[in-house]
Formats: sequence, C-alpha cells, structure tokens
Amino acid sequence: GDWSSDVCSSDLVVNAHIAAAESGRPGENYILAGTKTNFLEMCTIIAELTGRRAPRRVLPLPIVRVIARIQVIVAALTGKPPQITPDTVAGLSRQCTFVSTKAERELGFKSLPIRDMLKDSYDWLVAEGRLAARVDTALAGERPGAN
Repeated sequence: GDWSSDVCSSDLVVNAHIAAAESGRPGENYILAGTKTNFLEMCTIIAELTGRRAPRRVLPLPIVRVIARIQVIVAALTGKPPQITPDTVAGLSRQCTFVSTKAERELGFKSLPIRDMLKDSYDWLVAEGRLAARVDTALAGERPGAN
C-alpha cells in the first residue's frame, strides 16, 4: 500500500518546545504535525540527495510484516538489534492525520517541505562525517542560503 506519515524536522520540534515553555498557555498540549509524505516520495528524495538509484515501489505491507518477524528472530540468534520490528511496522502503517493549527497560531510553529527537511539532514550527516558527500551538489537539490 501507500504508506504515509507526517515527518517533522527535529530542529523545528526543539524550537516549538522552547516556544511552548516560554509563551505557551499553561496546561495546554500542542501537536507538532509535520509534512505529510509517503515513503516512496521520501526514499526518492533521499536517493536524489545521495546520488543513488531511487526505488520504484514500496513493498506490500504483508511482506514487510513477515520481514519484521524474521528480523526479530535473527536478532535473537545473533544478538544484533533488528532493522525493523513488528511494532515499528504497526506504527508506520497506521494512517493518521495530525493538525498543528494551535501550535502554528500560538507558538509560530511551521513545518518545512519534505525535500528541505531531508536536505538539512543530509547536510548534517555529511558535516558530521557520517555520510560521504555527493560530488554533484547541483543535483542534490541545494537550497540557496541553506547552511
């Protein structure tokens, strides 16, 4: 199926928490909904940023559930953590819609487009030496004025 999720930049979440502590109404809760994206779109953007081939489709949910169960068994045998668990699959496969209108109005919260979030993450991973930089940065969707 078309797995989708709300994705939010950790920087924006931190800033919203600070704004809530400084100017939020006492006792209020704020939903920090991100940008709705599907996993194929997200993987395609990551592939573009890293210079890798993009996937053409997402595995069907029943197959991912089986893979997750196998991962747990392999993890128990090897002592290495599973790459995906049945609980993770269950959480990711729920189709939920979140709205952050109150956080936008009261805290000034605003999410970024998915491409910008992933580009910021890519830049951070490269800067930290956790990912090799792509030579052709023009294709990596560099944003003018981005740090």
